[in-house]
Amino acid sequence: MTIESIARGRERPGRIVLWLDDENAWRDRPESLRRLEKRGLEIRLTENFGPHTKYYPALDDLSIDDLLVTADDDMLYPVSWLRGLVRANRSEPQLIHCHRAHLVTFDEPGSLTPYEEWDECWTRKGSIAVFATGVSGVIYPRTMIDLLRAGERRFLTSAPKADDVYLHSVAASNGIRVKQTKTAPEHYAMLPDSQGQGLYHDNVKAAGNDDQIRASYSPDLLLKIKRARGEIG
Repeated sequence: MTIESIARGRERPGRIVLWLDDENAWRDRPESLRRLEKRGLEIRLTENFGPHTKYYPALDDLSIDDLLVTADDDMLYPVSWLRGLVRANRSEPQLIHCHRAHLVTFDEPGSLTPYEEWDECWTRKGSIAVFATGVSGVIYPRTMIDLLRAGERRFLTSAPKADDVYLHSVAASNGIRVKQTKTAPEHYAMLPDSQGQGLYHDNVKAAGNDDQIRASYSPDLLLKIKRARGEIG
């Protein structure tokens, strides 16, 4: 259903690639996916990189002119979804653009707050203090793709279960700003029976994101992000 919702969009992607890390699931894929393959869907088998599976195997598969757009597999995306990301990229191609973000948040003494307390983003300012959440879709510029390639599998050490954390830390470390496509964050419908499962419980409820944030952000980087957050307000 997620793939169907993307395929029905007003902006059609050049390719849609579904990465699977389970050989049995790949070999015994259902008829619904086989029908989509006949319409152009690519289903590829890869190692299990956890949440990083949705982008990492694609890095070596992209040509010099390709952009990378990521989506979650348990969401229903509206027909305007991809067009909004593509238009944002055309306007400011050096930025990361997303439909939903948080603001990295600090308390009054200046310490980083727990991830669960980070503010929702209600601004269209591009900043390293804007933290893209992949659930609603993200488009990455060419410079980010090159940095991720150079970083190889570093995420396995710092943030193996938090792709958003790793991707933001790479972007912020290199001065690549993130911008939300609209002032209000976009919240899309989740597929039935998927809410409350998977990484949300592990990362937010069990504070898993906080552990991986501590491993991913140096004190110097946090200081830069704090200054950038002050410019947003």
